[in-house]
Amino acid sequence: MKISFIFSFGIKALSIFTAKTNPSHNIKSPFSSSVLSEDLIDALNDQGLRTGEVLPKSEIYRLGKVHRVVHLYWIDQDDNLLIQRRSYDKKLYPGKLSVSVTGHVNAGEFSDQALRREIKEELGILADKLDVKFMMSFRNDVKVSPSCMVKHLNDVYLCQKDIPLRDIKIDRNEVSEISLMPFDKFLKMAKLGDPALIPYYSESASNIAYFLEAKHSIIPSVSDEYLCENDTCSILGNDQVCSLEEAQDL
Repeated sequence: MKISFIFSFGIKALSIFTAKTNPSHNIKSPFSSSVLSEDLIDALNDQGLRTGEVLPKSEIYRLGKVHRVVHLYWIDQDDNLLIQRRSYDKKLYPGKLSVSVTGHVNAGEFSDQALRREIKEELGILADKLDVKFMMSFRNDVKVSPSCMVKHLNDVYLCQKDIPLRDIKIDRNEVSEISLMPFDKFLKMAKLGDPALIPYYSESASNIAYFLEAKHSIIPSVSDEYLCENDTCSILGNDQVCSLEEAQDL
């Protein structure tokens, strides 16, 4: 990415220039060489908008910054979900089962661009051959250690297409193995908090199941009480109450 190149080049150039012109007072880069080799990520605010901060991935995690990631549910015609087992060398959730594709959105990158890149990197398949649909975004914060909170804004995509396992070429640095699992089984594991899974798929899997059903009707909450008078209805028990006329104008 151009942004990544400029950021890394600028810091390295500053260090080299200072060392050349004033060798007795070398200024160290604020990030180590290993950090400079990382992908750069846009930090987000609580509404999912960029704050203007662009940081290496490890700094995003260290500082607990909200950032965007992508998830792909690839489900075949028999309702099997392509799942992957994360590499055991990964620092976060090593060896855990995950959905078909996951990854970070790099700085300056659109969410769908990130997904196409991750599909190619993790599965060796061109995303242009897939019919991928954006489904939803949701925020989840997971405490992975006493001092580390991971804050993800998850963009979730769905692909409904037969899965050519023979054509998939996994990146062993990212994925240790892939397999097919009945989606109902995955959904049950997610709802039960099965420790074999990365621990935040319950919400997205439930919503994917809802969309796959494609049978929607309006079902009022059982806790809501309705008060109607002169064609004006309010729902009691909510923090905000709108008249029927107001609601229709929104």
